[in-house]
Amino acid sequence: MNQEKASEIGEKEMRGALALPAETVLLFARYPEPGRVKTRLAADIGTKAAAVLQCLFVEEAIKRLSAGGFHVTLCYTPAARGPDFREWLPGLDLLAQTGEDLGARMKNAFQEVFSRGIRAAVCLGSDAPDLPLEHVALAFSWLKGDGSVLGPAGDGGYYLIGFTGKSFAPEAFSGVAWGGPEVLSRTLSNLRSRGLAPELLPVWRDVDSLGDLADLKRRQDERPVLSPTLRAMLEEIL
Repeated sequence: MNQEKASEIGEKEMRGALALPAETVLLFARYPEPGRVKTRLAADIGTKAAAVLQCLFVEEAIKRLSAGGFHVTLCYTPAARGPDFREWLPGLDLLAQTGEDLGARMKNAFQEVFSRGIRAAVCLGSDAPDLPLEHVALAFSWLKGDGSVLGPAGDGGYYLIGFTGKSFAPEAFSGVAWGGPEVLSRTLSNLRSRGLAPELLPVWRDVDSLGDLADLKRRQDERPVLSPTLRAMLEEIL
């Protein structure tokens, strides 16, 4: 084999090794600093316990999604914590969140991965550690047809939103009062105004309050899917 041919094969192999996945989960997470995460829960369980819970939720989401065969891009904040995230979660694809509010940060994350050539992406928070992986798989199956998808949460928001590069509608995130009871309805209105009819996943519940945490523990008592470490943490808190 001549040197030119060997070089060509080597370049092809390198391109293959560095190839991006066709799909990715944009997992949004804040660094688990006491007093800066899960503030509603912290009022009941303390800032240190809330930070430990945040850490375990993020690790659980990554572990379960990866085990399910999904590529994960961790979208992190604050941006200055990039080195800490790299030390904490080595080898994981990381993307700093940018933007003034949650909507801008999600919009920018979608735009970034689509600009890199990823075909389809869904965005999740780290507040639903026992989210059935079937919901994520169903979301990606619906995105095969260049549509959009939403996963309604029980509080009027959503736990998942997904697009393809072709169907992406930045307007989905415009004029939304984040954290309010009309997040889902406003997002649906935004998408429908663009002529999109998003598929809706089954309702699931984020963990924002002590009541949500108690519901999570009850679900684990009935059908455990979380790690023993996280289940033990739930027992300790509740």
